[in-house]
Amino acid sequence: MRVFNANDGAATVPGIAAGECSTLAVDGKVTLTGGSTVNVGADGYAAAGLSATGAPVGAVALADRSRVLAATP
Repeated sequence: MRVFNANDGAATVPGIAAGECSTLAVDGKVTLTGGSTVNVGADGYAAAGLSATGAPVGAVALADRSRVLAATP
């Protein structure tokens, strides 16, 4: 999963199951081991403004796999 938010403020991406998700890139930091995590709320993932987040394949449970996940205007 990749989330790119080009908005100044946070944007919520729906369709991602709630819980803790391991990430490869978040908050300007990249890890190849997936050691970082983010919390996904009941409404979806809240991507910070002007951010990019990447999760490894299989790390995210999508409620609707037909959606393209991009929090941009």
